[in-house]
Amino acid sequence: MPTDQGGIGEKAREISKKVFGRTGKKKRAFKDALKEQVDLSAKFALEKALETDGLSMESKRAFVELLKEEKGAISLLMVSKEEEPKAVEMLRPLFGEKSGEFISNFRGAFNRLQEEIALAREKFSAS
Repeated sequence: MPTDQGGIGEKAREISKKVFGRTGKKKRAFKDALKEQVDLSAKFALEKALETDGLSMESKRAFVELLKEEKGAISLLMVSKEEEPKAVEMLRPLFGEKSGEFISNFRGAFNRLQEEIALAREKFSAS
């Protein structure tokens, strides 16, 4: 799969610049940088997951509202493979049979973005 599919490479560079600075040497607390990186990555991955074919606008809006009310609800999408069936069942009232695909799309976009950010960081470190 191409690394830049869906703008992931471009988004990774954008997040890396925002979190670590244009040269990659921005001084900041590791914890703060990591939190911002994960937050920005999760937002992008959520946008990608919401593009899943077959999801109604109504269910998408309901999920976004849930996230606004319950910040921890995003953890439903960041589950391990072992916990995925439980998360799928929890999302089934919103997304029906597309729940597993929704989680998979989120996790796939998030993981690819994290890989690209790590590559961007390595490039900054090497220079």
